[in-house]
Amino acid sequence: MLVSQQKSEEAKLHYEKLVEDLNQQQVSLKMLALEAKFSILLFNLLCFSDSNSLIFSDEVREALYLV
Repeated sequence: MLVSQQKSEEAKLHYEKLVEDLNQQQVSLKMLALEAKFSILLFNLLCFSDSNSLIFSDEVREALYLV
């Protein structure tokens, strides 16, 4: 009984560690996605900017909306 309880505790700790690792990876992916959106935004601002006004492409509007 004691051995199975110990194995159960080890499995629980292992599961919690996996969940923690997955949550950290999810945060990292969200940060990368946000960086990509800002990169698209900056690229479009540079490519579609006029000396007097800014012409926003659909991608820029979408990036602004999602951020």
